[in-house]
Amino acid sequence: MLAVIVNTMIDALNISALLLILLFCYLLIGMELYANKLGPVNEKELLLHNHQENFNTFFEGFISVFIVLANNGWTRIYINHSR
Repeated sequence: MLAVIVNTMIDALNISALLLILLFCYLLIGMELYANKLGPVNEKELLLHNHQENFNTFFEGFISVFIVLANNGWTRIYINHSR
């Protein structure tokens, strides 16, 4: 029984590592394409929408890609940056 649990944990770790590598690759691509290009046009829009999903820094890009990967709130990112 313990061997089955250990094998399952090893398999889950392998999938998690692969997912982290893919997330990191998409993060680097997003930073290369969109760094300092997405964001509010003026100060009024900055206060209105409070853009935090961008690729200007590593952490903000990581959060943006994770939101899309988790499928939780990605429509807000799409609507904010599709204009």
